[in-house]
Amino acid sequence: MWRIGSFPTQNETEFPAVTGNQETVTSSPPTLLFQARHSGKTVAYCGIKRIYVESAITCIGDPSLLRKPQCAVTAMRDSLRPHQPSDITPFLFAGTFVSFSARLAQSAGQGHAGYATVTERYLNNTENPLLADARHMTLYDQPKRVFSQRLSQVLNTYFLPSLLPEGIVDDLSVTLSQDSTPEKGWNLNNTLSRTATAIVTNHSAETYAVSGGWVAIFIFSSLVMFGAAVMSAILAHRTSIPDVLGYVSSFTRDAKYFPLPQGGSRLDGLARSRILKNWVVRLGDVKGSDEEIGHLAFAEVRAAGRARKGRLYW
Repeated sequence: MWRIGSFPTQNETEFPAVTGNQETVTSSPPTLLFQARHSGKTVAYCGIKRIYVESAITCIGDPSLLRKPQCAVTAMRDSLRPHQPSDITPFLFAGTFVSFSARLAQSAGQGHAGYATVTERYLNNTENPLLADARHMTLYDQPKRVFSQRLSQVLNTYFLPSLLPEGIVDDLSVTLSQDSTPEKGWNLNNTLSRTATAIVTNHSAETYAVSGGWVAIFIFSSLVMFGAAVMSAILAHRTSIPDVLGYVSSFTRDAKYFPLPQGGSRLDGLARSRILKNWVVRLGDVKGSDEEIGHLAFAEVRAAGRARKGRLYW
């Protein structure tokens, strides 16, 4: 049942253009009456109005590909553009409401007396309406806010696809079909408009690819170099003699405290190294501990003692 609120006798096209959804032109809001008769009578008087919004929709994908882009509303607000007052809805016209209410009732299929329709089951339980008890249904136990939300979903779900079916079955084209233009239905004052702008944007960003094997090698080599650096610092701290060693075989040439091998001075570095490979050498104190001043020299390990901190050397 529908009760039309009182409003001035003027054509719909003459209603003032407003912004937002608060301003109305009727002295009393239009009222929708809902009734259900199962396990007690449910009666609801619902104020009804049209909400105008502006939405920002973001799509991800390439429109030129076979698979269509995935779109979603990312922002929404009350419309700031001029439009009719929110209490002016298509249901103000008797023919529209009678046809809509009859077809909405028929959409639930042929029922049986005493059994709830699928629509009523949804109003009672949106999670699984087909499994709800069809005989004992107390819709009046629903909180007003919950019942209002569910009834609004039912009305909007049926009404909006009737305006533009192709938009529901994912066949939304730029050109409106002839059956959904204002000239073929009620006078909408040309407010039913839709614009589509094809914009393809590419967001470039630097992407770093990491190879697990190379990362492992890099970490291992870094740890080895770090360990070598630590050991070098430890040895430098513990060593008490000057860091003068280079090619050790060069120190054996003409060394005063080192016995020369046979052939002595005419041997090159590699030959001398091969001959002396088993000798243990030391850069140490070649003076006895009984002398006051020591002397650091390159010698055979048995001919040189360890350098000591606190001893004077020359």
